[in-house]
Amino acid sequence: MLNKIPEFDHYYVAYLKDDPAKEPIAASYSAPGVLAEAAHKTGRPKSDFELREISQEEYERLKSLLL
Repeated sequence: MLNKIPEFDHYYVAYLKDDPAKEPIAASYSAPGVLAEAAHKTGRPKSDFELREISQEEYERLKSLLL
């Protein structure tokens, strides 16, 4: 029971608020985690980003592009 892999129903993508193209910076199953990753990647504050909930299929597609 302790080794069970959690399953998540929600996935998020972060992009810069001022980016008209809304290019994804980071994606994850954790809203705070995706903000932290985006801030770390860009060196910008978390408040510069917006989150959008995405499907698992979109997450899987973005995951390989963002690594």
